[in-house]
Amino acid sequence: METRITFVAALQNQDLEERHILLKNILEERHELLSKPSHELKSDDTIRLAELDINKLYTFKKWEFSKTPLMQATSDNDVKSINLLLAAKADTQIHNDIKNTALFSAIRDGYIDSVKALLNDNNIHQSVDGKTPLLFASLYGKEEIAGLLLDSKANVNVLDNEHISPLMYAVVQGKTNLVKKMLECKVDITVRRPNGVTVIGCAAAQSDVEMVKALVSAGVDLSSYTDKSLFIIAAQSDQKEIFDLLVNLYREKNISPNAYINKVDGDGYSALTSAIEKNNAALTKTILDMKADFNANGGLGTPAMFAASKCGDDPTILKLLIERKADLSKKVGKITALDCAIETGHSEIYMIIQQWKKYHSRSYRLFHKTIPEINYEQIHRDACKELIKDIGVKLDESSEAEVLEKIVKM
Repeated sequence: METRITFVAALQNQDLEERHILLKNILEERHELLSKPSHELKSDDTIRLAELDINKLYTFKKWEFSKTPLMQATSDNDVKSINLLLAAKADTQIHNDIKNTALFSAIRDGYIDSVKALLNDNNIHQSVDGKTPLLFASLYGKEEIAGLLLDSKANVNVLDNEHISPLMYAVVQGKTNLVKKMLECKVDITVRRPNGVTVIGCAAAQSDVEMVKALVSAGVDLSSYTDKSLFIIAAQSDQKEIFDLLVNLYREKNISPNAYINKVDGDGYSALTSAIEKNNAALTKTILDMKADFNANGGLGTPAMFAASKCGDDPTILKLLIERKADLSKKVGKITALDCAIETGHSEIYMIIQQWKKYHSRSYRLFHKTIPEINYEQIHRDACKELIKDIGVKLDESSEAEVLEKIVKM
């Protein structure tokens, strides 16, 4: 008995030339059968037509979801097979169990030639699970494909079920050129997510200065935010370059950045406490220079000094706060910054806090004067001596000097 070729057998053939011959023969056979008047069809013809259903979902591989022949050709980026199937009226809008159409599969895999072959006026606005092709391309960061869709007049302001626009996805994916192209298409730059996050808020969390500049040039509102200011977002994302850019952009628009520097988010974090928790000394200094309130509580009620005492053995941030007379007496519950430094084992920070308390008591409380210029190296050395004394080790002078040198270099 002669073996009859099916779509599965044809499209599984790895030799593309043979595949195309087999597929062409199958489609010609199907066309001949469809051209027959129904009363002339034999039972075997009817069975064969069922075998050659061009829009049926088939299992091409046991471990994959079922696909139509068009979907399978797309998975292989086989443009010639796609064109043969489209000429035979394959339906581009059918989706499988995971809500993928042939077009959406091509977009996800980045097959722009397949996208060009599949794209038409009917499916460019097609929505699958709340997403159009442009939303899908933007979500997956497929910049070239999204550009093709925009050139084909895809709706740039469409929103998905989560109220997210293509522009928002492009920003999150860091696709600056795509963002610029969308801006040229008059995209809505005021759209927000349900939680209030703006497009510029998403951009502030990225490391792309050019993208932020493009959005600001397009007219985004720098002063508009809900839960987090742009400065908090940049600080929490550890983006000092973006932070500095925002400061300059605010000033260019005659908006005082200092007016926003002490804003806090829903968890109580300010730009300052966010920068401290990222252990970013350079950004912390910039924020302090903007007159940030360093005695205010930070996230979950944590003072800045307390946060600084937890950020590792590098005491740079702690020194910045001490030099500005930050309040070391503030507590979280009954715990001070000193207690926290002890608990986390940060020896150098512990020593600096201890010595600062002595300077504070001696020069500030008694004489109501500012803290004198602090010699941190000497403080460290003095604190090392106290540490040796506190642990009860008796050493002669030479031994003590040797131990001190080792501790000082910790």
